[in-house]
Amino acid sequence: MKKYNIYTILLSFAIVLTMVQCSNEDEPEPSNLDINWYELQDSSDPLDHLRFSIYQTTGVPIYYNDTIGSRERGEDAFGNNIIYYEVIDCSYSITSNTTVTWITLPKVRDDIHEAVEMIRDDVLPNIPASMRPRSYLLVDSLIRRGDSNSYKYQDYTYKALMTTVVGELYEWSSIDKKNLAARIIAEEVASFIVTKSDLDLTNFYTVSMVNDKSLYNQEVRTGSADYPYKSWMEYGFLTYYKGASYSADKNYKCVSQATDVFNYLTECYYSKLTNRSPNDFDTQYAGYPLIIEKYHLMDSALEELLLSLE
Repeated sequence: MKKYNIYTILLSFAIVLTMVQCSNEDEPEPSNLDINWYELQDSSDPLDHLRFSIYQTTGVPIYYNDTIGSRERGEDAFGNNIIYYEVIDCSYSITSNTTVTWITLPKVRDDIHEAVEMIRDDVLPNIPASMRPRSYLLVDSLIRRGDSNSYKYQDYTYKALMTTVVGELYEWSSIDKKNLAARIIAEEVASFIVTKSDLDLTNFYTVSMVNDKSLYNQEVRTGSADYPYKSWMEYGFLTYYKGASYSADKNYKCVSQATDVFNYLTECYYSKLTNRSPNDFDTQYAGYPLIIEKYHLMDSALEELLLSLE
């Protein structure tokens, strides 16, 4: 009986001690997991009100600052507020922490306003809801990493994990805005085609071959028996890969399949936005039959894809 009482007393003491310790613990801090950082709020500022109205109708927030929110997280040992900032990391990947993009934020609000209107009027209506990005981030300049840090190049769009980056606003007054809109659309549609759709592009991919070998990701150079030098347009490419070594009339690297799809989709959407006819395209690229062939193959594939989504 005495032994039972001792156990009871010890158990009661342990319970009381635990309760006292719990009462002395700091209040739990917010985890920020309950915050939707990508939810926009209305504003009296004309630009921010425009962004909010687009978010309301499409669900896509458009940012011009990579810091998209903040929240207090208590105080430090000196009584200073600890503030957490939510920042869009354009280089973030679940498989790598390598920096692949460098951006500068835009400064001219009138240009930002016009860019937001362009996304509202020309971009979002042409992207199926299932392909729309998590957000858009407008930037003054976008630099991308090539095969190494020695090869960096300017670009106009980049699809990251949590946003699609849109540049180059620093040259807004002179940029072909319909072409930029077509690039933004193509960024989403190309990503969908390459990673998620069952669209068969074999006929498209096999146009750009030499000596029965695919040219994708290959270096074309003078004196090569496997990949002899000809201009990329003669091989059916709209451009070469700008993230690798290039020397005029000597060598260049061909683009990947994904980039080739993006480039041709850009042309398809540019035609749609500017009412350029197939004959107009053929005239523009007269002398490059492989480009003309690939354009019409991609245009047909795009129509097939869009019909399947209706």
